[in-house]
Amino acid sequence: MTLQDLRIQRWAWLAAAIIAIGTVWLVLLPFIGGQQDVAAHIANQQRLGIDPSAMFYTELEVAPVLTDHVELLRETFPDRFWK
Repeated sequence: MTLQDLRIQRWAWLAAAIIAIGTVWLVLLPFIGGQQDVAAHIANQQRLGIDPSAMFYTELEVAPVLTDHVELLRETFPDRFWK
């Protein structure tokens, strides 16, 4: 395979990746967002004033429960976690 062929192949892979990402972003995600359950969830979040881009911050009330659970697992199975 020549250098020219490799360049063409790389550009083809880049184009395919851009098309795939564009298809997901412009077709698949809007389709999923239009589904009744997802649309109702989005509407409920908007009604409550929740910013979807800050979703992790709206789930902070569960964080202590998760942290306690992880600590219990670390104490029970110390060899299964990094130190």
